[in-house]
Amino acid sequence: MGIPLQFPPKAAPILEQSARYKVLWGGRGSGKTESVARTLVVRSTERKLRILCARETQISIKESVHSVIKRVIYDLGIEQYFHITDRAISNVTGSEFIFSGLSDEVIDGIKSMDSPDIVWCEEASSLTWGVWDKLDPSIRASKSEIWFTLNREQDLDPISQTFILNDPPPNSIVIEMEYWDNPFFPDVLRDQMERMKATDYEKYLHVWEGRPVTHSQSSVFKGKFISKTFQPDEDLWSPLLGCDLGFANDPTVLIKAWVFEDRLYVEYEIWQVGLEIELMPDVFSLVPGAKDYIMYTDCARPETISHMRRNGYPRCVPVPKWSGSILDGVERLRAFNKIIVHPRCEHMLFDLSNYSYKIDKVTGNILPHIVDRYSDCIDALRYAITPVIKGHKLKSGVPDRVEDGGLDLLGNPIRRMPDQIARQNMAAMIAGGNSWMY
Repeated sequence: MGIPLQFPPKAAPILEQSARYKVLWGGRGSGKTESVARTLVVRSTERKLRILCARETQISIKESVHSVIKRVIYDLGIEQYFHITDRAISNVTGSEFIFSGLSDEVIDGIKSMDSPDIVWCEEASSLTWGVWDKLDPSIRASKSEIWFTLNREQDLDPISQTFILNDPPPNSIVIEMEYWDNPFFPDVLRDQMERMKATDYEKYLHVWEGRPVTHSQSSVFKGKFISKTFQPDEDLWSPLLGCDLGFANDPTVLIKAWVFEDRLYVEYEIWQVGLEIELMPDVFSLVPGAKDYIMYTDCARPETISHMRRNGYPRCVPVPKWSGSILDGVERLRAFNKIIVHPRCEHMLFDLSNYSYKIDKVTGNILPHIVDRYSDCIDALRYAITPVIKGHKLKSGVPDRVEDGGLDLLGNPIRRMPDQIARQNMAAMIAGGNSWMY
């Protein structure tokens, strides 16, 4: 019929090439379902096809993609070539769309009748291993294909394990599709996406970026942070700089943050694997004010700290460590009412989303120990708030007592104020407080 077909260009290999297995995975608004539906409708007009539209469990037709296929047919203006009922769809070429769950009876039925040419499993992350082990060998028509569309859940399902997390079997096409890959992404969805990104970043990562669901109760910073643009008030906010030095495959990270009232604001990040020490001064200068404030730095590499001091960062100081300093720092971060992360700090957002406590493999209980993963930005942020971690003064050559015109423990120029107020502010800061008087 020569029906024009539009879909996101990134999906072209799956929709235009032949393969036994085709997997489109990703978040909402990427165009996965729409692209597959349009392609299958058009193909059904070109030759006779038997297309099974399936999912693990389908109690009623409303849970199927029947409504999607029907809408696409009308959108393309080709409804006159189709016979559409409440439960099935066919057309003049003899093609038929079958909508079904994948119970044992259905799979056994596939074996005893004409096998589908194409099986489309929508919401494929819900497939169980038992169903997958039976479905795959049951689809045996010549050049038959099995298509999967999914948003990853917990990555325990056979489709994620077989095609996404490990090398897929031969004759497979696997493509990640996200909303930014979809040139037809509508404004109404963009508004929803931006709202969720600003208010619940962890949920945003799952819904809109297709990230797997984590063990939410084990997430250290669950509900403690949001992604939002902001403009610091340098007259009122206190700047903080923290640096975690990379080694081998670990990145070097610089974080610039601000404290105001009971909130911590993360404004800039540098995140780079394999950053040579000679290049660090120039790279760090990309962060505004990096040379102007105290930079609390991982003490494991004193030679790097010396290099930075000699090359324009005289306030680069080692972070004191003590027994339990990691947990103390994490708990101080959690004590903030909210951590607001600028959207450009993508690695910080990722680490905050994935930093978690260990889970007992036998009982499933959450243990009071933190998994040593996704910690690079967290470590840099811990270092940055060193002066406000309760009970630990710095021993880095920064004076305990600051004079008018000097720098406070956060690296700020001290404004003239009565000595009594200055002492109260310093005491509050060392004790972990965050209310400042001027």
